[in-house]
Amino acid sequence: LPSGIQTFVTQGVPNASPIAAPMRRQAIPCPTQNERIASSGCVSVSPSAALGWEKKVGLKAEEKKMGMRTEEKEGGKGPVGEVKKMSSEFIKEGGEGTPIYSDEDAQISESMEFHVGDLSPQIACPHTVDNVRSVEEIGEVSIQQALIGSCTNGRLEDLRAAADILRGRKVHRDVRLLVVPASREVYLHALKENIIRDLVEAEAIILNPGCGPCLGSHQGVLGRGETAITTTNRNFRGRMGHRDSRLYLSSPETAAASALTGMITDPRTIKMTPRTV
Repeated sequence: LPSGIQTFVTQGVPNASPIAAPMRRQAIPCPTQNERIASSGCVSVSPSAALGWEKKVGLKAEEKKMGMRTEEKEGGKGPVGEVKKMSSEFIKEGGEGTPIYSDEDAQISESMEFHVGDLSPQIACPHTVDNVRSVEEIGEVSIQQALIGSCTNGRLEDLRAAADILRGRKVHRDVRLLVVPASREVYLHALKENIIRDLVEAEAIILNPGCGPCLGSHQGVLGRGETAITTTNRNFRGRMGHRDSRLYLSSPETAAASALTGMITDPRTIKMTPRTV
């Protein structure tokens, strides 16, 4: 695996076509932090891409792991990423994983570099994950539900980002906002930081950690004709309920902003309210 900044490897991946996607799947600049790149939850990246991001944009180990989890979207079978200092500390703290390293003379078949800072917020439109458009191209799309979390984009930093947009505001009266922490650990940290309080005060509904609406079960199943914006990683027809429902995949910031307005909304138009310690 190479160690260059934002390098994509497609060796052994048939018909692979990586596109700009550092940190989580599809990349957009965060409204207030240019070095934070939010996702549309739709496009995967190769494991080697994460090697440079740790240095380039301060990508955390948990973010690299999330990117690699969806490598199969590009045809990969088992994504592997080299261990850097930050990753080593993450593995040690979590008590899982064994560091591995590539050979010094390892070769790659193709590398591609992208400047994601120039991207607008990206949205994956119904009914495929590669039907991606910028938020400016979406037009006026009303939503009945917004979902933040589950196994993708339900990390602590995702909940923080959503809370920074929702803090002191109320969800649109026609929208159900569901929040699913990715794990019990994330849930507990969010409670300690009062993130959950901020989300509840914005009238979000907090669900138990783990799977749920994304696979069409538990709370959040969509009815006929309903439209949802979600930070999950699938938007196939009928994925989250009725076959005639529609799913748009976005970043936590975009989902939170849309929950406020009742329409798919560019998060850069919403003034964020960072929490005070």
